[in-house]
Amino acid sequence: MAEPFAHMQTPARIAVIGGMMAYFETIMPEGFRDDLSRHVRAATAELGTEFILDDLGLWADGDDTARMAARLRANPPEALLLVPAMATPPAAIAALAREAGVPVVIPCAHGLSEITEAYDMRALCRHSTNVGATMLGAMLARLPGAPGHVVVAGFLDDAAFHRRLAMALRVAVLARRMKRLRIGRFGPVMPGYDHVGLNDEEAAMGGVEIVDIALEDWAACHATVTGEEIAAFRADRLPALLPEGTEWCASEDLDRAIRMSIALDRMAGERDIACGSLTCRGPFGVDLPNGSIGCLATTLMTGTGRPFSATGDLVTAVAMLIGRHLGGATLYCELDAVDRKRDAFLVANTGEGDFAFVPAGGAATIREAAAHSGRHVPG
Repeated sequence: MAEPFAHMQTPARIAVIGGMMAYFETIMPEGFRDDLSRHVRAATAELGTEFILDDLGLWADGDDTARMAARLRANPPEALLLVPAMATPPAAIAALAREAGVPVVIPCAHGLSEITEAYDMRALCRHSTNVGATMLGAMLARLPGAPGHVVVAGFLDDAAFHRRLAMALRVAVLARRMKRLRIGRFGPVMPGYDHVGLNDEEAAMGGVEIVDIALEDWAACHATVTGEEIAAFRADRLPALLPEGTEWCASEDLDRAIRMSIALDRMAGERDIACGSLTCRGPFGVDLPNGSIGCLATTLMTGTGRPFSATGDLVTAVAMLIGRHLGGATLYCELDAVDRKRDAFLVANTGEGDFAFVPAGGAATIREAAAHSGRHVPG
């Protein structure tokens, strides 16, 4: 049995292809290709902690095409980084991108930030990255069947460039994953909240799939969580998942919430669900034997990278997935009252959270809820 909440979002595999123009190699000094390879590595070096980088090397001429195509087929990426180290013939590389069929990011990474009197023809060719990015982008923009692409321009020694490049890749990977997203619906939309429901036709328009969880399956999964698992989770796993200093106390109410947390994580893993919603004010929650309100369960799920909303709100569950993937934290909430003096909205909910919002050195509080989250919590 998998450990509860062992899920973390799988790092995306990113294929990296460097680009050069062999035509100019005859006028370049010895070690020219090594220099270009270092340029590609410098452009992508800071991405290795977040993504799995598959470096296919430099594309220099037609002999490289078959090798790279075979590598892309053997190790399909979720996005493609095309890194022009200089002016780059675009046709073959664009065809590789079309065959891969994944979003493309083109880092236009300038290694030179000052033009001096020493700038000559060799320097012009070596530092023609901007030309290479233009060539690749122009070809991809008009090649039938080519995937979408974005160009990220900046300087290799600028930290802001590397942050923008990482964000562009996150967006590219998310766009890819959205096309096969499985959204879990644990219970119907609460009466009166129809605007946040999602039907199969609407889901199909976005290329996502709704996974409806039958009440009997959910009840069975919930019932099979053992007292030993709950005790172990309370003693070991829960403190590890909470911000340091979070206030909570052991109770029957907490154990019911932990049961639901373990069951929700287990079923989401079994059904390959990326995000979803739990309608806990009814048969899927408080009416279950040993049932509970779902706030702790959905909060912990959101912390694992599988955001869960309440009330059958699948529309916001997808928005939460986007927010957490791109921003690192998300919150199921609504905009309520307006404070005119502060020129601010009051952002509120009934107990759902994301511990990633707790600042460094801060803490959270887990309160008793029984069947009514939020009712007795001030502020």
